[in-house]
Amino acid sequence: MAEDAQDRYILELLQNSPPEIAAPPPQEQQEIGLASLISGAKEKAGDLWERYKKFSYPPLPDAEPERKLPVDIVPPAEKPDVGYNPNWRENPTIKSIIENDPIIERIIMAESSGDINAKSDDGARGLMQIMPSTSENEVGFGVNYTLDRNELWNPVKNVQFGSDYFKGLRKYYGNNKDALIAYNWGHGNYQSFRDLGYWIEKKGDKEIIHKTLPKETRDYVTKILGKEKHTGGMIQRNPYPYNARPI
Repeated sequence: MAEDAQDRYILELLQNSPPEIAAPPPQEQQEIGLASLISGAKEKAGDLWERYKKFSYPPLPDAEPERKLPVDIVPPAEKPDVGYNPNWRENPTIKSIIENDPIIERIIMAESSGDINAKSDDGARGLMQIMPSTSENEVGFGVNYTLDRNELWNPVKNVQFGSDYFKGLRKYYGNNKDALIAYNWGHGNYQSFRDLGYWIEKKGDKEIIHKTLPKETRDYVTKILGKEKHTGGMIQRNPYPYNARPI
């Protein structure tokens, strides 16, 4: 009798339980999986965007997670200080330096075209395109101080350092031309060239001997000083150094 009651109980339980949920067809399973994947990707992109906002420089305002992530992420230490006045000629310190030695402005325009945020492929920075390896070490030539690489974005400090260095080179060589060559090519390179009479260019496994200055340096000097034109024994300098004319 007890066994009959137990059987009836199990039968009623089976009859009253919800029907078994059948698995969706393969096509629907694929769609569900794809939706889940897209949802997860969106959440991941949102997390990345929040992290970028948190660590970016300068800090970014709140934005929707779906917004496209920027591609030009620059570490804070490498980012020029946008607070510096781009109108560097208005600064009294720079203005005084240029008035006392006009060639400094020509160097600035030849080096950076007056862009305080200019940065070369080699890493030279600012108005006078100074390498961090030059400013962070004791460069000599009367320059008795150093600048860290981030200070090179400061146009006043950049011009002060660059002009002091150039003047030191000019004092050492005795003229503008040699000082400009050393400023552009590097004092060590130029000194070696003067001592040996040639310089060696390495191209892969080959070494090419040059007995003239690099073209880039020659063009640099011409851009600042202009080309000399010989007429009747007289030497006339090009009064328009930014538009050098042929001899």
